[in-house]
Amino acid sequence: AGDFIELVSRSSDAAFADKCYKQTEDIDLTENWAFAPLGPSEDLSFKGTYDGNGHRLKGVNYVNAEDAPAGLFRYTDGAVIKNLKLESFQIKSPAMFLGGFAGYAVNTTFENCAFTGGSLRSDVKKTWNEYSNVTTDANNFAVMGGIAAYAQGCIFDGCSFLGSMSCQGKVAGGIAGYADDSDITDSRLEKGSEVYVKYHCAGGIAGALTGDSNIRDCSSEGYLSCFRWGGGIVGYHQSGTVERCVVGANASVNGREENIGGVSGALQPKDGETAVIDRCTVYSDVMGKYNVG
Repeated sequence: AGDFIELVSRSSDAAFADKCYKQTEDIDLTENWAFAPLGPSEDLSFKGTYDGNGHRLKGVNYVNAEDAPAGLFRYTDGAVIKNLKLESFQIKSPAMFLGGFAGYAVNTTFENCAFTGGSLRSDVKKTWNEYSNVTTDANNFAVMGGIAAYAQGCIFDGCSFLGSMSCQGKVAGGIAGYADDSDITDSRLEKGSEVYVKYHCAGGIAGALTGDSNIRDCSSEGYLSCFRWGGGIVGYHQSGTVERCVVGANASVNGREENIGGVSGALQPKDGETAVIDRCTVYSDVMGKYNVG
């Protein structure tokens, strides 16, 4: 654990940002020490490679006191994070973006990343008009993702989330919260997981899908609950393709109002955009007040 703690202490140094790191053993961080996310600011976004080499990081209990994205990494840009399991991570944050591995990710590849046996909680509600096309109740965003909260131009391959997620605003997904121009393949929300969103946009894989995004060969076996716009795979589906995905019999999709779907809660393409669902299967219960399918 000492080497990782040193890595955390060095992450505010620009020389850290673009290096390659390989984990050589499981690391248990349950001892009380001052964890702080890597890639601590946009100027110091992590741009290198972190290869977990099949090992675990275990036992972080972190309360984010800053109004900045939270996760193992705050910011990533052009990074590769792979072959890593986060186990028994408990993260609570008052900031807009909270993800297991990254709060705010740009052009980042997440490969074989697993979050298991932990929880993510955000109590914040904030306005996000300058970025989001999801405009209703625009003052109550708290974007959350099991792997990454905000993902722009990212790749997720072979990732999974097993844990609980509580979002007091809107937009949360088992893998990505808000996925824009991103591809998610062979990833899953595991049986026993819970994704709770107080307002809108809960998805087993992505809370919101925009731009040239694709979700392929993914599955959800978790419990989803939201007010409206909830889907077994995607909550708010503005554009992009969802294909060959399965919402299993262990899953449950629950909405207190309308636009609750087995695959997508709401397909709402803008002018010139397309939103496609192709060859998907739903075995789960899907429940809402109206516009349920």
